Amino acid sequence: LRKTDSKISNRLPIYIGSLALACGLGQLYYGDEKDFYDYRFICDKDPDDLADFYGSENFMDIYCVLPFMGTLMMRGGYFDEDGVVHTTGLPGEMLVSMVFSDSEEEDDETDEDEPEGSVGRNDMVGSNGRPPILPSNTTGRWFNKRERFHDVFLGYTMWDMVTNFGFETLPDGRTMVYHHGEYFRGNIPPVSLLVRLVFGVHARWVAWATEHHINHYAFQNDTDFDEQLEHESRGTSIFL
Repeated sequence: LRKTDSKISNRLPIYIGSLALACGLGQLYYGDEKDFYDYRFICDKDPDDLADFYGSENFMDIYCVLPFMGTLMMRGGYFDEDGVVHTTGLPGEMLVSMVFSDSEEEDDETDEDEPEGSVGRNDMVGSNGRPPILPSNTTGRWFNKRERFHDVFLGYTMWDMVTNFGFETLPDGRTMVYHHGEYFRGNIPPVSLLVRLVFGVHARWVAWATEHHINHYAFQNDTDFDEQLEHESRGTSIFL
């Protein structure tokens, strides 16, 4: 046993150095990343229904994967006077802010005064109201939900992530739905690298689950059975 303990003690600096090197390389490649995911699918649903879906708790049911996560992450938090959700972070506190924009309000004024240091509408959309993910020559109808997850511990940013969810109508009358990771910035490897990995896998799952829900069960509440299927496909991952 003493020989074994001695070998472990001798190799401990190697293990620590290897872990530090792995964290350093991971931080270099994944610690500050733009466009870290982009998933899209085509559907033939009514744009009004899609906008209502992404703007309500229906999409949140899928995004949180399991019902208790919705309670823990969002419904267990509170809104401050600026509309920012304060909830449990990893570590510390997570601040969640959202901006909704669409083609109908593209020409509205967006140069309103905002408190210094806040993340308001002008930081989250372009100067003409169009989100950065959409090309300037988009002529169809579009909708975007831009969401920021900002994790703070002891006054310092642990990690920061912005995602976009929305759609644009195509010339053939169908609609292209997109889920886009605009950026991820982590400052405390390996924790932030783990968060990046989890959200990367989570984004792929959410994109698939949302496509499956929209193309097979959503907006078909003709009977009580249809409504039950729609609810279960949205709120129970095992159902999918």
